[in-house]
Amino acid sequence: MRQLLRADLYRLLKSKLTLVSLILAAVMPLLFSALFLGLKEFVKFADPSSSAMIEMALNGHTLVASTFSLTNNIGIILPVFATIFVMNDLTSGTIRNKVILGHSRHSIFASSFLCAFFYCAALIAVYAAMTALWGGLILGFGEISEARIVSLVYFYILGLAEFAFVSAAATCLPLLTLNSAASVLLTILVCLSFGLLSSIIAAFDYSSFAHVANFIPGFVATTFQMKEIDLTMFLEGLAGTLLFALAFYLLGTFGFNKRDLK
Repeated sequence: MRQLLRADLYRLLKSKLTLVSLILAAVMPLLFSALFLGLKEFVKFADPSSSAMIEMALNGHTLVASTFSLTNNIGIILPVFATIFVMNDLTSGTIRNKVILGHSRHSIFASSFLCAFFYCAALIAVYAAMTALWGGLILGFGEISEARIVSLVYFYILGLAEFAFVSAAATCLPLLTLNSAASVLLTILVCLSFGLLSSIIAAFDYSSFAHVANFIPGFVATTFQMKEIDLTMFLEGLAGTLLFALAFYLLGTFGFNKRDLK
């Protein structure tokens, strides 16, 4: 298992896909911050009476709150790249060679998942750090309370857990379908479905089923822009996200063990 993971990580580090995604993760926050600033200044010039509203809507906190969104920005790119990386091992015959060499399919799946998660976690960490940096410098955060800091810590932990879920899906679907196009489309569909579901529920009064909604991967992070994340929301969101990640992991492991690698 250790040798498998070391080899997978080495290929990941040498991949051009990693370099491209790293550049995107570093540059996109600056572009979005500049876009937010330009849009804010344009709206304030066109309608000076809306200055207070636009300051609340377009600021560093708004930008940071979109960091882990599954429906835009880096959140929709990483699942695709992670899926492509796993599929490359299939199309190149690397995974078949691992089986021939005697590695168990469980170890192969686990190594692919961990590699996908390390990739997603590293890239999203760079993206989040650059978003906080440029969002603060260009747009400003305003007043930051102790509750906001605690909420921000919860937010980032949930974001990493969310990409554990993404990594499980990005590993499960390619190794189940053994088809590049289908696995990419299915991964996008899964991630977008959870992201859109979270956004739709957050837009309505969900107080009557808040505890259920919190278990949806990405939902608690979606509400961060509108309110602080408390301990109950954090624990429910973390539990739900990890449970969905585990479900994809177990489904992928079971299905991969049954697949015939040609």
